[in-house]
Amino acid sequence: MNFVQQAAMNQMKSQAQNLIPKEVKDATNEEKSENENIRNINDSSSNISNSNQSSGIPKKKKSSVISKALAIKMYILLLIHTGILTIAEYIIHAIQKSKGSLFSSESTAITIYWIIFAASLVAALLLSLMVSKIKCFSSLYFIYVLYIILLALDLVIFNIGGQLISFDIFVSMLIVFDAGSLVVLIFCSFIKEPPSTFWIICSSTGGIILAIFLCAKLYEGKRILVLIFGVYSYVIYQVMNYNTFNKNKGKKKRGQAYKEEEENVIPSSMILPYEFNASFIKMFFFFFQGIFIVISGCCSGKKKK
Repeated sequence: MNFVQQAAMNQMKSQAQNLIPKEVKDATNEEKSENENIRNINDSSSNISNSNQSSGIPKKKKSSVISKALAIKMYILLLIHTGILTIAEYIIHAIQKSKGSLFSSESTAITIYWIIFAASLVAALLLSLMVSKIKCFSSLYFIYVLYIILLALDLVIFNIGGQLISFDIFVSMLIVFDAGSLVVLIFCSFIKEPPSTFWIICSSTGGIILAIFLCAKLYEGKRILVLIFGVYSYVIYQVMNYNTFNKNKGKKKRGQAYKEEEENVIPSSMILPYEFNASFIKMFFFFFQGIFIVISGCCSGKKKK
């Protein structure tokens, strides 16, 4: 009975379809085909977007532009620079002990020495900032020619300053710088990858701490001052390291967003003596910048409350 009913229903459907006009059939068929096409396009676009999201564009890994060989060369040149200053400091101090002071004790002469000391200090700082900040002066030609002037200015600063202020303080600072560079060179000789800012700072910290306590033991008469200026030298040295390894990383404004980017500009191997001198000013800049950030953060926190 069910089979007979089903056959009757199929026959009625076929007769009803024969009664529908041909144009209506074509329209419904076209509508179905269009819906299927839209569905296929949506599926393909979703598959493409999913594949893009899953695969993604490979991000470039940030690599240090300062290679191991370049870092070793840079710190060798810095060690030579501070080593020359240290040796000259000891030579002048030894001559002063054996033959008397090389500097006249007259008030007029002392005033002249202070003027020379201050002028040399300002000139060395300006020259270092100029080379480290202005690209044209950091070219291969200028950076070597200006280094002779920088070395002469540093010799005047440390030797006159050591005689006018304190030999113990100035030579202790130089020993701290020598120890930091020496330990960094030992560290760089053992690693295989390019050195990072973090490991340069960590490795130099060990050598600097040992040098500070050694100088405090050698110059017990001014132990407190040696310790204070040792910490001061440590900060200068780490500011120099930070500026050298991070100077090519900055923020560039694009519309309303800031994007961090790294310029692959390889620094000169002679840049560290300039960064060493410039760090005497940059240290104070970072100090006051930190104070400003803390104060502005406290003020904004109070306003939110």
